[in-house]
Amino acid sequence: MNLNELLAFFGSSAIVMAGITYLAKNFIEKFLEGGIEKYKSSLQQDIELFKHTLNKESENLKYELNKISLEYQTKYNALYQERGTVIKHVYSGIINLEAELVKLTTMFQGPEWKETNNNFVIHDLIFQFENDFEIKRLYFSESTCENIESLIERMKTINQNMYTAKLQEQENSEVERNGLVIPLQNRLEPKKNWYLLEQEASSEIKKIRRELEREFARLIGVE
Repeated sequence: MNLNELLAFFGSSAIVMAGITYLAKNFIEKFLEGGIEKYKSSLQQDIELFKHTLNKESENLKYELNKISLEYQTKYNALYQERGTVIKHVYSGIINLEAELVKLTTMFQGPEWKETNNNFVIHDLIFQFENDFEIKRLYFSESTCENIESLIERMKTINQNMYTAKLQEQENSEVERNGLVIPLQNRLEPKKNWYLLEQEASSEIKKIRRELEREFARLIGVE
């Protein structure tokens, strides 16, 4: 093979190799492009599926949250109404006891003020109210419970002291019937205590009750 033939051979071989290289490169590019498009299509489908699943989960979560919110609101409304009923009952009890104590201690009474029957009636009313309140303590704050307990003790003290004043007055009357002389201070002591108890029943009890009114109003959202 001479030089010209050799050059021609290598020239044609180079052309063939270039053509093969071009075709191979073009094939690879087309293959890669097809693979990428296929991957992009698959990825897009995965994204759409994920978005659909996410939306579905989001709707389910909203539904559960709304359900929980509704259940909570229903329970809260029921508790709110129940608490309002309890407060009304407790407040009515306080009003009734206050009225009985005012009636017990009023100075507008005749000689019958010395009778002790109403003291026992009021004692039973206070006892009943105290027991009833124990069942309802969970509806009130600790400070409110303490204020109500303080009011109960104040009412007990008024009733007990009024009972003592009546017994003193009865004793004075008995001594006088026997013809004995009673020192003026001893003679006036029961009525003096009676007057002080009237002031306490008509003003101090009312003052404590007014403070409780404000607490009750806050509990039911009036203020």
